[in-house]
Amino acid sequence: MASVHSGDWLNRMTSDTVVVANGMVQIFPGLAGMAVKLVGASAMILVLEPRFAYFILPGGLLLVGFWLGCFFDFRSDFLVVLWI
Repeated sequence: MASVHSGDWLNRMTSDTVVVANGMVQIFPGLAGMAVKLVGASAMILVLEPRFAYFILPGGLLLVGFWLGCFFDFRSDFLVVLWI
């Protein structure tokens, strides 16, 4: 095996940090945009057809709760993802 030069290690490390930083810069605004769209869509459903919203919104909350209950174990000291 050939030895790796310290400059090569430095280049690899800085390259990896750039990739992670770019990912974080793109993920957080995307999540915020999705949350705003979800709230806006829910508000419009409530305004346009409240009876429909009374069934859809609680059902969506139940589905999210079911998903969290199936894939995450909240009983442990830390959050453990259960891959069933």
